[in-house]
Amino acid sequence: MLFMTDAARAIYGFDRQQSVAVGDFMAAIIPDDRDKVIEGTSRFLTGQNIRYRIHHSGRGVRWIKARVNAHADPDNAARIAGYTGTIEDVTDEMDAAHALIESEERLRFAVEAGKMAIWEIDLETGVVTITPELNAMFGFPRDYKPSLAELRSRYAPGELEKVGRLGASWEVVKDLVASGQMAPRSIGEMPKDDDRTQVSAELSIIVPPNRTKHLLYRAQYIYSLHGRPKITGFLVDITDKRYAEDQLGVVARELRHRVKNSFTVMQALARQIFNQDIDKRTALESYLGRLQALSLANDIVLDTEVDAANIQEITERLTAPYREVRQDLDCPERAADRDLWPRCHRLEHGPPRVVHQCAQIRRLVSGGGTSFPELGGNRQWRDQS
Repeated sequence: MLFMTDAARAIYGFDRQQSVAVGDFMAAIIPDDRDKVIEGTSRFLTGQNIRYRIHHSGRGVRWIKARVNAHADPDNAARIAGYTGTIEDVTDEMDAAHALIESEERLRFAVEAGKMAIWEIDLETGVVTITPELNAMFGFPRDYKPSLAELRSRYAPGELEKVGRLGASWEVVKDLVASGQMAPRSIGEMPKDDDRTQVSAELSIIVPPNRTKHLLYRAQYIYSLHGRPKITGFLVDITDKRYAEDQLGVVARELRHRVKNSFTVMQALARQIFNQDIDKRTALESYLGRLQALSLANDIVLDTEVDAANIQEITERLTAPYREVRQDLDCPERAADRDLWPRCHRLEHGPPRVVHQCAQIRRLVSGGGTSFPELGGNRQWRDQS
């Protein structure tokens, strides 16, 4: 026989007038938890708690905390005469605990994905809260407990002083708090457009074996649950971002250099061509032709690595439109590819000047000192590729 108070019936979703048997009681328990309840009988004997889920007829799945005590038969102490106990709906408590676990998991994932580490320091004692992520960031074993001084020993030269000048070091923040220039943030929701950050700085550290990392530090001043003032925030590894920015700076400087040199070449071409004693139409056509050659040569070079730019390849592509196959020339032969080798060509007046332009482009792009003498008149060239 099973006796349940009205409060217990309400927790399980049973009607007050309903006759409830042990089978009904067990049937309300979620199947995955029934074995746990049965196996928990040994714990019931000692008055311990067990948590399990039930299906409430009107409220769906609910979490129950039960505490059961066993009573021995007065005539036979080895026999259990019955059980008494209490049950409590702890769904809200379990939901809150689960939400906290999910929040911690999201935070852990964000820290790992964002290459971050929590930075928390007691404002009065200077004791740092150590986490595995913080140790990994500073190059310490994950289970080590470095002091603030040990962490600072990894700062690059001059970085501690820089952080102090930015008002972000522990000593400076402590002085600001003591003088009333920094007030603690309240824990909880902030206005939508408000920023919790009170302390921020960028710093560089050097970790073994000799690797430099760039970090972004953002933190706020708050009180702990026990009333202790502390600075808490994040350190974000921005090394990759800094490297990308440096690379963009290199590209920008290189582009500026190349554009400047291109204008120099264009000016030199204009002076060379338009100072000649030729009509304006011919001069303009010559100038536009050279600009086209300049553009094509530049495209060829930029399509490859700068160090791999090949003046022979550039020359061949630039002179291709001007070539004609000559069968009357004494060309070397190679038996293995007689149909393709050799190919002898004649270049007319324009291409030799284009070849000279190639040398200017090569020097322009690579920054080297390659140069060719001015090539003029009719020339015969032999393909040596």
